[in-house]
Amino acid sequence: RNVRPSWCDTAETSSRFSLYEYVQRKHWNVGFLNYYELKQIPNFLLACPVLSLGIMAAYCWIGTSWSRYLWTRNGKDGNKARKSSYLVALMKWAIFALGESEKVKSDTIESERNVQEGDTPSVKIGRALNAPYMLVDYAILTGFCMVGATVAHVQVSTRLICSSCPAFYWFLASLCFACRDTMVRRVKIYLIVFNILGIILHPNFLPWT
Repeated sequence: RNVRPSWCDTAETSSRFSLYEYVQRKHWNVGFLNYYELKQIPNFLLACPVLSLGIMAAYCWIGTSWSRYLWTRNGKDGNKARKSSYLVALMKWAIFALGESEKVKSDTIESERNVQEGDTPSVKIGRALNAPYMLVDYAILTGFCMVGATVAHVQVSTRLICSSCPAFYWFLASLCFACRDTMVRRVKIYLIVFNILGIILHPNFLPWT
């Protein structure tokens, strides 16, 4: 006999029904924090380095932009901004960051390298890789990190971020210029090990992203 699919009732009562969303929720367990189970700990460990680096990248870009905002507003004495409400300052910074992101000129990178006097070349290059016109790229990276950590299957964060977010690689490059050799060595070891294991495991249909 004919069996009526369970999703038919939902489709008839909801004007915004999505069959794909229904399949994801029912059969793939996709949903907000649905993946937070003890059995998924290995997948979280797999995605943890990429998610951590992505969050660090967003944090560093915001910190660089915030410092630039204080420096632009008050010169080298950024403490004056503390006199105003933190919420007001945060809103003004958001407007400032959006405005700066639209200023794409041929000399932007060079100007970013010289924002502050006395910086070493490595710091200047690191700041250039976190330039204001990269706001959209870092925002996309942040969004993918949030989706991967809270909604999607966390293990897909590796291929989702590594294949779609150039800001992730810009941040790794800035680490190579701005951080100590120990940190750079750890990042290189992680990338080499991750790629080697991926080449071996993924083609053999073993758990990998």
